[in-house]
Amino acid sequence: MATVLSLGALVLGVLATWVRSRGRNMEVLFAAVAALLIGAEIVIILHPPWPSLLPWCVVSVAGSATALTYAIIGDYFPPQLVARANGGLNVLQFGWAFIVQYGTGLILERWPVEAGHHPLIAYQTAFGLNVLLQLAALAWFAVPWFRSRKGKKRTSALLQPACGWSSAHAAIPASEAAVLEADEYLEW
Repeated sequence: MATVLSLGALVLGVLATWVRSRGRNMEVLFAAVAALLIGAEIVIILHPPWPSLLPWCVVSVAGSATALTYAIIGDYFPPQLVARANGGLNVLQFGWAFIVQYGTGLILERWPVEAGHHPLIAYQTAFGLNVLLQLAALAWFAVPWFRSRKGKKRTSALLQPACGWSSAHAAIPASEAAVLEADEYLEW
């Protein structure tokens, strides 16, 4: 899985560059990877009689797709706030990972331990609920994209204004203004 994760990160990076060079949003690539992840998880949950190596490899590649979210979020915020937005995203991703693991444990505890582990149905239920949450999140994420495909140009209050970003668009505390403003001697 470590090898697939590394190769997946490389392939997703190349794909992201290709998608951007075509003038497309990386959200489409991210949504496609999320859909593949959900499909792979469903296969793993159903526990078919064939080896599960391929779906686990898809799960591993999808793990490297979280790096795309940091690039995507840069399109939604002015340059002065991208680092803060990425920091907030990082906190949410780690926080949600903790909540999901804790919730999975709570669901598993509903079944008695048999022969040193919980029964298969406990894991299928816990992971099935996680997949339902992922499906809901993917639908919520994809709704604006589907609306834009109906011939309307996608609009959002967070997208860059036609005149470009300026510090007037960002609420920057005065104590941080000196840090964010470059002078003639400082190179970024």
